[in-house]
Amino acid sequence: MGEEFRQQFREMHVLCDDGRYRGGHGFFDIAGSQAGFQFFLGFQRPYKNDPHRAGIGGCRTKAGQIVNGLQKVIADIAGQPGRMGSGVAENLVKTCIGEHCHGGILTRLQRRDFCIMHHLLSASKGKTMFEGPFKIRIWHLVMVMAILVPVHLRAEDSAVVLAYHRFGEDAYPGSSIRIDQFENHLAELRDGGFHVLPLKDIVDALDSGRPLPDKAVAITIDGARRSVSEEAVPRLVRYGFPFTVFVASDPVDFALETSMSWTDIASLPKKGGSIGLYPSSLEALGFVSPDEAAARINRSSARIAEMTGGAPALLAWPAGEASLAVQARVKTLGYKVAFGMQSGSVARGMDMLMLPRFSMTEKYGDIERFRISTRALPLLVSDMVPADMVLRENPPNIGFTVDGDMDVSRLACFVSGRGKAHVEVLGGTRVEVRLDAPLEDRRTRLNCTLPAGIDEAGLPRWRWLGAQYVLPQALLP
Repeated sequence: MGEEFRQQFREMHVLCDDGRYRGGHGFFDIAGSQAGFQFFLGFQRPYKNDPHRAGIGGCRTKAGQIVNGLQKVIADIAGQPGRMGSGVAENLVKTCIGEHCHGGILTRLQRRDFCIMHHLLSASKGKTMFEGPFKIRIWHLVMVMAILVPVHLRAEDSAVVLAYHRFGEDAYPGSSIRIDQFENHLAELRDGGFHVLPLKDIVDALDSGRPLPDKAVAITIDGARRSVSEEAVPRLVRYGFPFTVFVASDPVDFALETSMSWTDIASLPKKGGSIGLYPSSLEALGFVSPDEAAARINRSSARIAEMTGGAPALLAWPAGEASLAVQARVKTLGYKVAFGMQSGSVARGMDMLMLPRFSMTEKYGDIERFRISTRALPLLVSDMVPADMVLRENPPNIGFTVDGDMDVSRLACFVSGRGKAHVEVLGGTRVEVRLDAPLEDRRTRLNCTLPAGIDEAGLPRWRWLGAQYVLPQALLP
């Protein structure tokens, strides 16, 4: 392939639909990391109302065909190289760019990776990709795979935790999932290449450093309502999926009509389930004193141990709310892991007392959102403000520093009830989210996303950071 292909590699771009070059989500995104290369094919979803953010999402079907074809080509090269001619790489590049990917752009190569890539290409000294009887230099094979084939994204010690609440309870669409939606979710987990693991296994892996498989998922259910035992558990058993039910003791003790019984709860481990801990009531702890929060947790833990034979080690915050003071108090009780209700994937290095989960309800339970959520990767940050979810000012000053070597210019943030927020990037990694007016709701969620390529099925993946904030009554407008 020689100098001509090296020049193609340096200079090739793909024009967007309107003829402009843009720094959005390109067809290729080759980004470096401290651990080595990460090669991402980054497809974006089209923005229907913003012509200046058009992308290649509209040609994802054709792009997916290219991906499948390229995978076969590489397999063919590795197994039976005699079938391929010396012009295969050039032809594949020209085919992809000229025929199918006219709607996107080739994103930047970071300088470090470009230098390494250039060095590898230069090592060929102008020789063709295949030498002698079609022998392949190893770096040529690496180059073709890196540039043209969607390499599986590393799990990066992360997993997605799903949070359900009610099942088929149409009177509560804000917290219930329709049965047909739930069935679609389970089928997607079965057929979409996911690894559905017990929640404890994921937590143990994060704590011990043991690697997790890509697309690891845990299923959790909050509240132990009757629809859990009647609708969810039989389906989970049929699919063979492990799950965790976070139990609040008071509704069970009061024998509420909407609650599971202690007999139902005690039988969960025999059905592939495990029991997690909710405080004794379902009331959020955002504005509860640390001592009161501790008392509710202790009461629920004691009752669960009495009625089931064991005290849960994993905790979930009702409505995802817990001030820093409450978290600190609960830590003194010996709890090391707790789950909130902000969106995102769990990963090593996160605050283990406020791990994220994707909430699944009728409104947010369509299969498209489910596929996006279950394929999420972590967006690790540090120095996040406000540090406490219980706000002291309105509007809050929101900011964080993105860890790792990432192109933060492609980050987008959204505030519940407001849509896309204005974002300023300072110094390349510091992100400030600017709010132009006070928050109006007691509870507000922030979601920030960064494109992270596609999976083997051609579906987009995103790095995800979620945060939840609650306002004291005095700060509400």
